[in-house]
Amino acid sequence: MTPDYTITYVAGTLTVDTAPLTITAQDESKEFAAPLPSLTVRYSGLVNGDTPANLSAPPIVSTLASADSRPGDYRISVDGAVGSDYAIVFVPGTLQ
Repeated sequence: MTPDYTITYVAGTLTVDTAPLTITAQDESKEFAAPLPSLTVRYSGLVNGDTPANLSAPPIVSTLASADSRPGDYRISVDGAVGSDYAIVFVPGTLQ
């Protein structure tokens, strides 16, 4: 302690934010009358050794296309994943 100063300590705040996580539906293709391919996702942003198994709810991947769908592009939707450590963004894919 020095006689020229009075030192006062003030506590600070540490805020830990969620990590950004992007879950992207993989683009797929199929021929007319062929069965739908498996719909899968890609993860970008998992941290601290986390894997998709660390999410409390997995993503749901779906499309309105069926084996009988006419040729064209169909959206592959992804949503539903939950992870309290992450701010999740979902990116759709395309089935051709």
